[in-house]
Amino acid sequence: MKTQYYNVLLTALAVIILLPSCNDSIHQPDTDERDLIKDNPTFYHFGLDKSIRKYSFTVSEINMATNKPTYYPHDSVKSSIQYPESLYSKGIFVYGTMEETIDIVGDTMTIRQRDYGHNLFAILNNPGTDGASGGFSQQSFFADSGAVYNLYGLTGQHPSKTLLYKIPFVVGDSYTIYLDTITVTGIVDLQTKAGLFAATEIVKQKYISAEYRLIEKLYIVSNIGICRHELRYIEQKKDPVSGKSYSVEQVQRYELTGYK
Repeated sequence: MKTQYYNVLLTALAVIILLPSCNDSIHQPDTDERDLIKDNPTFYHFGLDKSIRKYSFTVSEINMATNKPTYYPHDSVKSSIQYPESLYSKGIFVYGTMEETIDIVGDTMTIRQRDYGHNLFAILNNPGTDGASGGFSQQSFFADSGAVYNLYGLTGQHPSKTLLYKIPFVVGDSYTIYLDTITVTGIVDLQTKAGLFAATEIVKQKYISAEYRLIEKLYIVSNIGICRHELRYIEQKKDPVSGKSYSVEQVQRYELTGYK
């Protein structure tokens, strides 16, 4: 599973990452800044047609029993690897950038993503490399007057089988979709690398098993999209030598850096 973290990061999250930008003061963009979709205002929560969004991302992992990074280079190789000590000392083993473009046609939104990053785990397993990797992904969404759906795997006329979020976002609302419990927790002042936003905070919790659970936070601004996205995985593991159980926490974090 470890060798797949980076690929999972770059592909699975294409379902819900829509990152644009802002300026130094709290900003709610005017709806006439672009030619918004006329057919379905539900998409206003997730950005504008033809937007190009840029953001940075990191992935960290900490052994909660020792409070130390899971991936940490041995002293003998520190001077030879091409990876910032300022990152791996905090447990960050992946970092990079991603650019998105959005196309909206009728009731369908398509998001295309290009990413580029570096992976410490790959460097440690392939000495002499810089752990660089890049890729492309694409995901489409469907919207009606009260919800947004993931179109991946959609069959027939049953988009509710892939429901993502109910729209509009109402503070205090809480509902369950399969294993996910989704709660609209409030409106917060969100400081990002691109500026300060008044954003809707949404918390999604997924209980997969006693050994594995996920807590996800999204910060959304209407007509812009998700300005910050954090996924926190907590996994129970067992030491193969001592047989003792311990917890590992992985945090994947995306933050807005710009848009046009």
